[in-house]
Amino acid sequence: QANPHQVNHLLDRGLRAIFAARQTLRNTWGDWYGKVASVASNPTQGAPSFISDEAREATVRRLLHAVMTSAPYTIVLAGHSAVHASGNHFNQSYSHWLHEVLGPPLAAVGVQLVTRNHAMGGLSSIHRSACFAASYGADLDAILWDYGMTGGGVSEADYFFRQAMQQPRRPLLVGFQPDHGRVPALSQATKISYNKSTSVPWGLLRFYESAGYHTAYVVGAPETVALYRDGVTMSIEQAATLPPGLRFLHCISENRQVLTPVCNTYKYDCNCGVEKAKHCSGAASWHPGWRYHRLRGHMAGALFLDMLESALTIFQEEVHVQALPLTNALWHIHEDLANLERAAGIILRNPDSPCHWDSSLKKLGCSVTYQCATEFLPSVGATIESLIVPKKGEGWTLDTGWRNKMHECPAGGNPNVRGFYYSQSESTLVLRLNGVRDGIVVLAPWGVSPCLINWGTTSFGPDLIKGKNFTNNPNAELWLDGTRVSSFERGPSYASIAQVQHTALKSSVVELRLRMSLPCALSHVLWR
Repeated sequence: QANPHQVNHLLDRGLRAIFAARQTLRNTWGDWYGKVASVASNPTQGAPSFISDEAREATVRRLLHAVMTSAPYTIVLAGHSAVHASGNHFNQSYSHWLHEVLGPPLAAVGVQLVTRNHAMGGLSSIHRSACFAASYGADLDAILWDYGMTGGGVSEADYFFRQAMQQPRRPLLVGFQPDHGRVPALSQATKISYNKSTSVPWGLLRFYESAGYHTAYVVGAPETVALYRDGVTMSIEQAATLPPGLRFLHCISENRQVLTPVCNTYKYDCNCGVEKAKHCSGAASWHPGWRYHRLRGHMAGALFLDMLESALTIFQEEVHVQALPLTNALWHIHEDLANLERAAGIILRNPDSPCHWDSSLKKLGCSVTYQCATEFLPSVGATIESLIVPKKGEGWTLDTGWRNKMHECPAGGNPNVRGFYYSQSESTLVLRLNGVRDGIVVLAPWGVSPCLINWGTTSFGPDLIKGKNFTNNPNAELWLDGTRVSSFERGPSYASIAQVQHTALKSSVVELRLRMSLPCALSHVLWR
């Protein structure tokens, strides 16, 4: 980026693409454009998204760094089935609407936008958080949290964000807040501290920000930007007079009574075949349709579009007064990463954080990361299948039922696969784990089975789940690097934890041998 002629053309392309993206937003939302696309520095200003000045400046530098180095910029969405876009087409999730806004302007300046929709329905966030790098990637620049429906507890959310801030690129933490009405009041509080009633994610993000970690926030509900009050649909005929983005987003009758049938008729347009006219899987009353996804995606996209415009404007203004190359301080991010690492250290060393209030999460370790393999999709890391040592085990089978269901409705397209291995009686599974440092291994049936893999000597008593009795008695042997493991702890959601002295391991590449006497399932393997 040292040729003035090329730089001028690059900036011109980028700013034109930003203008086109904003024009698309204006055409979609009409007079409500500002209520969807404006960005503020604090929640009291009434904008749909906000980011502190310090976090904004650092994100602008990171975007400019991507422009200068032609590096990809990666945004990941994490959440439950509503984020996953259940019931909608693959390209109707708000990760895709975000990409539609931000992708072309970044491409115009030579940056590939990587947007991952790695939400998964029906589960909490623990199985993703504990396997953070494998589930979401270690290369992310920003992660958007929206687990309010299934993983909104303060301890669980704190564990998620702690895992995020330990990733190499120290991503921007962006929260969708369903209870936005409380945010302005919370922002006025003079004391910033953890407590049992800490608002999630706003209260947590505000605490992280006070320690120096960068956060941002996107409004989660349309009513907070006056769309419900001023942009409602009262009839099919009246909808035609509204901007496209507001049509059938929220329906009421002329007497101000909720008129859901009209909106429900136009909520989903994803069908699994013309003959049956069957809606795609997940088209439920509690899941949002594609119009709502478009609103949230445009809000989040506008947040990053605003910062990209600032980055290109800074570049343009600099080349008018300063000879190329661009001043390092405008786009080098080493200092930002170092500052974020220090801030993360302050947060991680806090012994009284919400994560520590949950004894099972505390057993996993609130301030450590794991290597992980899982059969859950989507993911970016290793699979359990890739760890299996050939011809040394028998009786374990990979269940593909969840994958096969994807072919039943190709129109849906969103992968939401809970893959797992299941054992027969008297079965053996041998895995090779690379880079075992601390001698800790976790085996978990997260999301697929309440069968505890117990190689210890203690029974944990029966659990009655959906009418079936799970005894949790000892049912396995665990061998690590040729030595039988006696250490056993029960972790969160039927996870099993083993710990051996790392000095007893022959190398960092160890073999884990699991011998089962009863059928069980295995969806995640973690080690460190």
